[in-house]
Amino acid sequence: MMFELFDMDHDGKVTKEEMRRVLQALDSAIWTDEKVDKVFTAFDSSEDEALQFTEFWGWVCGHGGKATDDFKPALLNQAVEQDRERRAKIDERQDERQANKEAREEKEQTKARKDQERAEGSRWTREEFVQEKLQAGLSKEVAVKLFQSGDEDHDGDITMQEKGWLAAETASTTKQIRGLYQTSAGAQNIDAKGNLDVKGLDSGGMDSVVQAFLAWDKDGNGCISAEELAQVLTVLNPKMGMQTVEALCREIDINRDGSIDLKEFVDWLTGEASKKKKMKKKAKEEQDAKLARSLHEKRAAEAIELKLQTEFETIQHKQLDSFCARKKLTMSCGTLNLGPGGASGPCKTCNAKHGWLCHGCGFVSWSEDCVGGCKKKFGWSCISGKCEKKRCGCKKKPEIWQKTGNVHSLAALSMSAKNMVEAAKEQ
Repeated sequence: MMFELFDMDHDGKVTKEEMRRVLQALDSAIWTDEKVDKVFTAFDSSEDEALQFTEFWGWVCGHGGKATDDFKPALLNQAVEQDRERRAKIDERQDERQANKEAREEKEQTKARKDQERAEGSRWTREEFVQEKLQAGLSKEVAVKLFQSGDEDHDGDITMQEKGWLAAETASTTKQIRGLYQTSAGAQNIDAKGNLDVKGLDSGGMDSVVQAFLAWDKDGNGCISAEELAQVLTVLNPKMGMQTVEALCREIDINRDGSIDLKEFVDWLTGEASKKKKMKKKAKEEQDAKLARSLHEKRAAEAIELKLQTEFETIQHKQLDSFCARKKLTMSCGTLNLGPGGASGPCKTCNAKHGWLCHGCGFVSWSEDCVGGCKKKFGWSCISGKCEKKRCGCKKKPEIWQKTGNVHSLAALSMSAKNMVEAAKEQ
């Protein structure tokens, strides 16, 4: 131990500098440079400028008649203390290695357990949880907040137990469920009475309302059955009982026909059905126009995805006669300009674009741009190539057509694009 005290670089020998540093740290007054040199030279019998272990042994043990009692005890104490510290560090490193090993094993066991739970369907990642809630019609923002609230141990997953706790806190009553979908549309648009004010919704908020309805309407027939409602509520709360499902169905299904249509769904979110003072005509037109735009864009996107764009645009074109008759508009052209890209140029027949029906959002426009704000990737139908004595309605401001210029009814748009095409074929 004493040799290791001197052999600071652990090369198996003690140099003069190493001896000087130890001894002068012990007592610099006694161990001067001259004395260290003298002792070192006396015991460096091999004259290699280093004390080997046997040479060091001879010095410490007092061979050659050199007494060591005056410094050996102090050196021994230092050596013992250094050895104790060294062993303590070794023990500490061993404990650390053991702790790291146990931590790795625990981590591997935890990972294996989580993988097994995922395989068994009792654990979900954030992405899986959010996607599940999106399919139930909630917005991504609300879905993410629900996950953050449910992931109590903050491990990035949500377990069956955590999911159950979350459902009990957020989706166990009809009021809580209604609140989730209202918040998805826009928390800032919920009034003091807990009703959603759709008049203040931007396009994104209205899209959330529409997306929720479409998510509930699994078969795309435009109405939500009790069975479809039960499927959605089970996603929100796996322990949801039929009693709550039936209560919610009764709450929304005002006309008691056994299914929920779009109007009833929106009235449920807005509280319109229970209000004594009903929505004014102008406000109703604005609400329905926002719904129509959002619904129509959704159906147009569906038609493209299903490769039914031509059929879908043809259906809209066939609605023009009745629409123009209602609005007392003269359709002097009536040419169908099919997409994609048809809405960006003039009519292929009359080379004009004075009045036209946009197939992307379903609105009639009397301006250079589509009043529905679509991206002009769809076709369009030409209503008139000329303005005949100002009888076409072009004097009306674009805002009027934004509210009343939709060709399809909300009932028709409530059906999926596939159902709309199939229904048109049957006619």
